[in-house]
Amino acid sequence: MKFNAHIHGYPHLLKTILGIIEFYFAKPKNKLFVLNLHGTPLKFIPDFELLLDFLGKHFEIISPDTFFKLLNKEETINGNKLLLTFDDGLKNNLHAVRVLNERNLSACFFIIPSFVESQNQKEFYLKNIRPIVNPFIEEYEEDFTSLSWEDLENISKKHLIGSHTLNHTMNAGNTDKDFLSEEIIESKIILEKKLNLKIDSFCSINNTLLSVNSESKEIINSFYSFHFTTIAGCNKELADPNFIKRINTECFWTIGAVKFSLGNMNLRRQKSKIKEFNSL
Repeated sequence: MKFNAHIHGYPHLLKTILGIIEFYFAKPKNKLFVLNLHGTPLKFIPDFELLLDFLGKHFEIISPDTFFKLLNKEETINGNKLLLTFDDGLKNNLHAVRVLNERNLSACFFIIPSFVESQNQKEFYLKNIRPIVNPFIEEYEEDFTSLSWEDLENISKKHLIGSHTLNHTMNAGNTDKDFLSEEIIESKIILEKKLNLKIDSFCSINNTLLSVNSESKEIINSFYSFHFTTIAGCNKELADPNFIKRINTECFWTIGAVKFSLGNMNLRRQKSKIKEFNSL
């Protein structure tokens, strides 16, 4: 996608320029990355396809099963590998699912059960998930509403479904065990019951360091085999199923900004965050 000031802002332009320069001189080598996306509005699906073209040129886009085998050292990492994940379970993800299925690719979708079952999904989205929206990005009803249980049942035939908390309201300052159990455990119970699946992957919300504390981290590790965070990094060195690092990108980003997100300039900035999470 070309730079658009209404969508990207000028810090994004700087990342675009830096990303193009860095990627030209220092492409990733033998990396195990996980990308984190959110909504995939219909008008950006051509850009999503261009993103997949770019990623497919420089990485092998792998399935969740392959990723878990690599993470657990059951297979050796040769070349660049990349897993796609999508947070929040927005209805517009159906467009991404269609494209992924056409390319025979599978991904992870992290779901908020209360969002699915909300009587006013747009209100829930604006209150609990994304209080500030950009009308140049979110425009149609499907950009504010959830996938249905029927949608998720169909998606689960080819893709992995995981928990993204019950209400998307966790914060590191809340240590109440009843609240944490509801957000972390009840979401798993509902997803398993509704979809007749084993839910073994959890994705923390927003900035993981602002939503997860030592109490919630312990509960997550007790009830799930895999914890996907929002802290960027490579999952090859010091691989940890309870601390899966993800790099945020979006389908409407410029390819230069995506290159920046995958580069060393961005990943070096994460060292203090990685250390802080490990200390919880």
